[in-house]
Order: sequence, then structure tokens, then C-alpha cells
Amino acid sequence: MRVSAIVVASVVAAGMGASACTGYGGTVSYGVTAQLGPPIDVYGYQAGYWGDWRTSLSLWSPVVVYEYNGAYYPQPVRGARRVEVYQYHGQYFMPPQDHDWVHADKRFDYKHRPSGQDYARARPRPDHGSHP
Repeated sequence: MRVSAIVVASVVAAGMGASACTGYGGTVSYGVTAQLGPPIDVYGYQAGYWGDWRTSLSLWSPVVVYEYNGAYYPQPVRGARRVEVYQYHGQYFMPPQDHDWVHADKRFDYKHRPSGQDYARARPRPDHGSHP
């Protein structure tokens, strides 16, 4: 048992030394990536796909995602930024950018609405015809 603890400590120390030599903090990144899991796709809002917000808003669920290094995750991690988006049939998408939409949905946390950078980062919807 004692020998395995020494071996583990040696491997950890060697890994930390290697990352220090390269100037890249790889050990921290690996820990954060393992904690986050794969990122989720967040799409840009398209009325033709999800419906006009004036009639479809009640079908959508406002949810919080967490932006970390330009990717979005469903769970929080230290250093991530909270962003409120919508979810419908398991898909995440940015809220409408229509001026009249602002404060139209009482469930939505407007303090954490997406920034211009989030909208620019949103993925285009694949062309699958009608909405889900």
C-alpha cells in the first residue's frame, strides 16, 4: 500500500514538472475538462425553426448554461459565466433579439441574458425542415 502511494506521488510530481517546463498549466485544464464533460450546442434563435416568440414562448423553458473558454456547459464550474438561454425538446438556443421580446417573458432572468459575443458564438441551426 505504501509503495503504491509513493508511485502515485511520483507520477503526479512528474506530470506537474512536465507542465511547468512547457509553460502550459496542463494539469489544471485536464481537471476542469474532466469536471465539465463535453460542451453543449447552443444555437441561434430562428423563428422558422422554433416558432415566432410571440406564440411559442410558453413552449420554451428558460435555462442556465455556463460559458467557459467559449464553450457552454449545463453545470457550473468555477470561473464560468452564467448565461440564460432557452431549451426546447432538448435543444438549447439563444433568446430572440427582437426589442419587443425584452421583459416579455417573466420567467427569464434578464440579468444573465446572452451578450453580443454569445450571439456571435451561437451555432447555426442545421437545416432539418420543421421544428422539433
